[in-house]
Amino acid sequence: MVPFKDASSIELTKINPSEYSGLGLRYSIRGGEAFSNRFGDAVRLNRKKEEQVMFTSENPRRTLGIMNEFKNKSTKI
Repeated sequence: MVPFKDASSIELTKINPSEYSGLGLRYSIRGGEAFSNRFGDAVRLNRKKEEQVMFTSENPRRTLGIMNEFKNKSTKI
């Protein structure tokens, strides 16, 4: 779990097979983790002090919107 306060940004990205070498829980040779059940569109959570986390979703754009909404609310508290 990554607390929203530790996220510097959340954005859309793509998971490609050449970087993560397969599906499931994967680690990039460039740093970062991916939780994926398909290649293509995904959500990337950039952390302030640690490597990025990426994951797939049925609807990455909607997931991104929801996560940004929660992030904005959590930073106001």
